[in-house]
Amino acid sequence: KSTLTLQLVDAGLRYAGDDVALVGADGAICGIPFALTLKEGSWDLLSRLHGDRYDATHCRSDGVRVRYIPIPNAQNQCVSASWIVFLKRVASGPEELTAIDQLDAMKRLIENAFAADGKLSQAGFFALKRIVAGARSFQLTYCESVGARRLLMELCDGEA
Repeated sequence: KSTLTLQLVDAGLRYAGDDVALVGADGAICGIPFALTLKEGSWDLLSRLHGDRYDATHCRSDGVRVRYIPIPNAQNQCVSASWIVFLKRVASGPEELTAIDQLDAMKRLIENAFAADGKLSQAGFFALKRIVAGARSFQLTYCESVGARRLLMELCDGEA
């Protein structure tokens, strides 16, 4: 996800976060703009985009070496969703953007939602329902972030 996010920011899209978002009762989405965490497989792309600016390597507690990339102009406001894109990274094959219905999108959001008390409240359910009702939902299946970026940029161009 983070490699794809880096590619999308490089393409000119705004960044609000790539791992966590807070959903308000009104369905507004507020990203949490943590620094991107890039694993070793993304470092060549990072070097091509930013030179050696972010070459400090950190070893996480699980032993994985990463580089943290702050996004300087992170969007710090709540937005409404036009699209919901679920990512499915595969070992090989073509990139594909497939429309999914509202029921499937709602199911996926609920499965991946988190609440402090471990329970989805009625207000939380209706907030997710508002988001799904107001957005088109897709599954993006991809192997390489370059192809995924192309498909998402085509989606943006088609809606602009």
